[in-house]
Amino acid sequence: MRLWVLAALVAMATAQLVNKNVNRVVDLTTQIAKVTAEVEVENSGASVVDVYEVVVDPSAVKHLSFVSVSEHGNELPVRKTSDGVYEATLSSSLSNGGKTSLVVTTTFTHSLEPYPRAINQPDNQLVRFHSNAYYYSVYSTVEQFSKFNLGSSKIESFTPRSPSNKESQTVKYGPYSNIPAKTSAKVIIHFENNSPFLTVTNLKRIVEVSHWGNIAVEEHYQLSHTGAKLKSQFSRLDFQRNPVGAPTAVKSFRTVLPASSKNVYYRDDIGNISTSNLRETDDANELEIRPRFPLFGDGRLSITSATACLVMRC
Repeated sequence: MRLWVLAALVAMATAQLVNKNVNRVVDLTTQIAKVTAEVEVENSGASVVDVYEVVVDPSAVKHLSFVSVSEHGNELPVRKTSDGVYEATLSSSLSNGGKTSLVVTTTFTHSLEPYPRAINQPDNQLVRFHSNAYYYSVYSTVEQFSKFNLGSSKIESFTPRSPSNKESQTVKYGPYSNIPAKTSAKVIIHFENNSPFLTVTNLKRIVEVSHWGNIAVEEHYQLSHTGAKLKSQFSRLDFQRNPVGAPTAVKSFRTVLPASSKNVYYRDDIGNISTSNLRETDDANELEIRPRFPLFGDGRLSITSATACLVMRC
């Protein structure tokens, strides 16, 4: 009985809120899809509402990595209620006619699909992104607009849905009016993306704290290039002749260390690697790691890095 009453109250609160305006920006310039939605919310019901429900499009739940909601620049407490469903507690309750502005941020990994799945060494990588032309919400939306930033002007195709258009490195959908709750209109954008598709498949960290106030940290990484695979074997000769002619290759990557770190080194399965660059700043040290060989699609790499620092400064 209590569960039924609670569900009824949640449904009532959901029906009262309305998205008056949504401005959604989807950043696809890297291997990670970051969605930022600026939402103007209004309580059109008689009851007081103190939570805003965020529902991720069911087709994207398996790729979801991060969810946050802020109100007027302040981060709100977010609670997961079920897969793809989150509740953000508002800073103050909304009575009838009450309004507020929220920024809903969601991040997705492995949502960009290399297409074709295999390419030649000098080829650019093309990817497909499956999405929704509308802002997916449990609330009805009065007005909304979406912009997809691609980071490349080479756009092979995109699903038209009036009004929609392509401008330089962006694809725009909308504005759309009076969209019912949980409306979905699938779109696919096919474009060029040569950003490093680097994934840490396994990470083991060993921390040793001494009685003398020192901390030693050793990290074992297993990395994989999850972009388009090579159709044939890697050619060192072609790469030496024209390093920029391998746009999808991961030639180096960076890791951030504490500003007080010292005795930094890294190695692979063969042994120590001398090609590195440590850039020191006031806040942190940035270590650039260059593997022995450039990493292409489906390539794998094991790296061990280590550093030490004082307990009071780590």
